[in-house]
Amino acid sequence: MTGRIPAGGLIAAVLTAVLVAGAPGIAQADSPQPATSPTTSTTDKTAQQLAARIVALQRDAEATGKVAQKAAERANDAQTAADTAANQLADASAAAVAATDTALQSRARASAAAAQLARTDIGTLPLDLMLNGRTAQGVLGGLSTSSQLTAQSHLLFAQAEADQAEATRLEGIASDRSDAATIAAQKAATESAKAKNEAASAKKEVDAALDEQRALLTQNGSDAAVCGSVGSAPVSECLPTGGTAPTGTGVGAQVVRFAMSQIGKPYVFAAAGPDSYDCSGLTLTAYAKAGVSIGTHSATNQYETAKAQGDLVPIADAKPGDLLFYTGGGGDMYHVTIYAGNGLMLEAPYPGATVRGAPVRTGDLVAQVAHFG
Repeated sequence: MTGRIPAGGLIAAVLTAVLVAGAPGIAQADSPQPATSPTTSTTDKTAQQLAARIVALQRDAEATGKVAQKAAERANDAQTAADTAANQLADASAAAVAATDTALQSRARASAAAAQLARTDIGTLPLDLMLNGRTAQGVLGGLSTSSQLTAQSHLLFAQAEADQAEATRLEGIASDRSDAATIAAQKAATESAKAKNEAASAKKEVDAALDEQRALLTQNGSDAAVCGSVGSAPVSECLPTGGTAPTGTGVGAQVVRFAMSQIGKPYVFAAAGPDSYDCSGLTLTAYAKAGVSIGTHSATNQYETAKAQGDLVPIADAKPGDLLFYTGGGGDMYHVTIYAGNGLMLEAPYPGATVRGAPVRTGDLVAQVAHFG
C-alpha cells in the first residue's frame, strides 16, 4: 500500500490537543470527516463511505485489543509481584541461614567456655549441676544461673542466646516469605493463563476485522483518497512509513531508533524481543538497549518506577523517547508507548497487530510522561 496520513493538519491538530491542552477525552480513533461541499465528487463520497467502514473495523480491533491489553498487563503485574516475592524469599532465606550459622558458632564458643570452667572448677560446682549437666550444652545451661560464671562466660552465654533468638526470628520471616512467594507464584500463573486465553480470543477477532479492512483497501484501488478520509485512525496501510530515524547519542534518540527498527514485528503476550513484543516488553527492551533500567516488564511498574525516581514530567513537555501511559483508572496502567515526536508514538498495540507508529491517542492518556535518562 502507498497510502499516507497527511502530515500537516493532522499532526498539528494532534500536537495541539495532546501536548498543549493535555489529555482530552477522545476515546479511540478519530472518525473520518466527510466533506460537506455540495460539489463533492462521487469518487470522494465513495472513498468517504469506505473510510467510514474501515474506521469502524479499526474501532472494533482497538476495542478488542484494549481488553487484551488490560489482561496482559494484569498478568505482567502479577508476575512482577511474584518475582519480587521470590527475591524477598531468597534474601530472607540467606539471612536465616547466616543467622543460624552465627548462632551455632556462638553456642559452640559458650559451651567450650562452660566446659572449660567445669573442668577447672569441678570441685566448687554445685552437686546438682555436676549430676545433671553431663553435656557441654547442659553444663552451659546450668552455669547460666551459677555464680561460678566469669564475666566473660556470662557475655558468651548472653550472645549465644541473642544469636539463637535472631536465628529463630529470621527463620520465621523466611517461612512467611515462602508462603507469600507460593501465593504470588500461583496468582501469576493464574493471571498468565487467563491473559493467554484472552489474547488468543482477541487475536481471532482482531485478525477478522483487520483482514476485512485490508481487503477493502486492496479492492478499492484508491488508497490515497480513502486514507485521506480516515482521520487519525491507526489503519496500518494509511500510517506514515519510512520516517527518518532520529540521530544523536541521547537516550531518547536511541530508544526511538530501536523501536522504529522493530516496526512490523508481531505483538505477543509477555514477549520482550527479539522477534515479538507486548507493549511493556517493547519499552523495557528499547531502554535496555540504551543502557537504562526503567523497572520491570509491566506498564504499571514502569510508571511507578518513574514516579519514585522523580522522572515524571507534564505531557506538554514530552520529548522523543519519553513513555506515554494509558489507564482505566485506579492507578494501574494497561498500556505504554514511546513518544516519537510530531504527534506520533511507537507501540506494540495488541494481539493480531504488529509494532507500529501511530498518532498519539488521547483517550485514557495519563497527563504525565516518563522521561528516563
